[in-house]
Amino acid sequence: MHCAGCGEHMYLHRPSPTSKSTSRTETYKCGSFTRGVKCASPATVKREWVDDYVTERFLTSVGGLRLTETRRIPGYNPQPEIDATTAEYEAHMAEQGRQRSKAARDAWQRRADALDARLAELESREATPERVEVTQLPHTYADVWAAANDTERRAMLRDAGAVLRVRKAKRGKVFGLDESRVSFNLREAFFADAALDLEAIAALSR
Repeated sequence: MHCAGCGEHMYLHRPSPTSKSTSRTETYKCGSFTRGVKCASPATVKREWVDDYVTERFLTSVGGLRLTETRRIPGYNPQPEIDATTAEYEAHMAEQGRQRSKAARDAWQRRADALDARLAELESREATPERVEVTQLPHTYADVWAAANDTERRAMLRDAGAVLRVRKAKRGKVFGLDESRVSFNLREAFFADAALDLEAIAALSR
């Protein structure tokens, strides 16, 4: 959450229990003063209003989107094994003819045959590239949001690249959030694209 007046983060302010004020309303306030930055138009907004607004916008944007599970499947290249076995085979062949006994010659030949067979088997294997599998899960983001606590919901918003900008309120009493002073966006490409797709589908069904 950022203050539109200066771009600084906004921070949650909870009234002190020892405060003489009777108000116990939690608010988000421009944090420029904590960073030594002067804000020309510092914003303050009730936490309840923001929480309700962000929930509504997030679920409207991607609540119907199903979660996915991504698995990275390693590729396979037989060439390193072929190279190692070939080197072992060449070293073994360099010992040919040095065996004095029939038993040693037979053992040498068995090893040569085994290495040759191993090379033939490795050469028959196909190289496969690394790939990524994305599987859709049965749960939607709305399902997960409903079961999540505040910490888990903040993590969901961070993963989606959610950004809320809040402008300073106009003078006068207000009894709800003036949506003209806030803007909500999802910066993470996957979520932003999904939100556009869901919006297009919703428009077609109207």
